[in-house]
Amino acid sequence: MITRSGFSMVETLVALTLSGVVLMLVSTTFLVQNRYYQSQREYAATHDAARALTERVASELRSVMPGGIIVGGARTLLIRSPIVLMGVCDIDGNRVHVHNEGGESPAVTSEVG
Repeated sequence: MITRSGFSMVETLVALTLSGVVLMLVSTTFLVQNRYYQSQREYAATHDAARALTERVASELRSVMPGGIIVGGARTLLIRSPIVLMGVCDIDGNRVHVHNEGGESPAVTSEVG
């Protein structure tokens, strides 16, 4: 009596099918986790950029001279810069005529130091 050991064709096909299903589940889980990780990285980068921008704006606003905020809106903010390089051309009483990058403009003597 000869006994043959090994796998039958049916057993091989069942094992191959089960391993294929397990491999598909593992790869799908990996892809979903990879997409989630990428979205979290993008969220963190956006959050960091927003925080840096907020800190920059707050720093600029802290350096504004009293009365320096001229117009503030929901999306705009017009301020007077505390540091402007210009040349004084003429002093006429309370008015000072200065020359800056934009051309000649009037200023009040209290604004010129």
